[in-house]
Amino acid sequence: MTWERSQALMQAIEDHAPKANWYFSVAFDVYASLWYHWDSYAVSEAKTDTSAVEGNSAELRHYLARLARLFVYYFNQHQLRKRLFPKYPFYIIDFVHSPI
Repeated sequence: MTWERSQALMQAIEDHAPKANWYFSVAFDVYASLWYHWDSYAVSEAKTDTSAVEGNSAELRHYLARLARLFVYYFNQHQLRKRLFPKYPFYIIDFVHSPI
């Protein structure tokens, strides 16, 4: 992830992105100056054309963060048990409970 939105960086991202017939974005200046390989570029009106992408991104951020917290929890359980019983092999899957 990068916070920089320079012309060169954004053009490099566009060059490697899947090609599309339409490109929509928010009204950030650098997007208007990029070269789009296939067709048209338009600034989205009230984010109507980008809301689905933003919604999917928000959902991924939510579930990936939750998955990371869950992994850390089970990893910590694994490490604590390993510390108490160093001669026995333990695996993280041993601490994951089935939802059924």
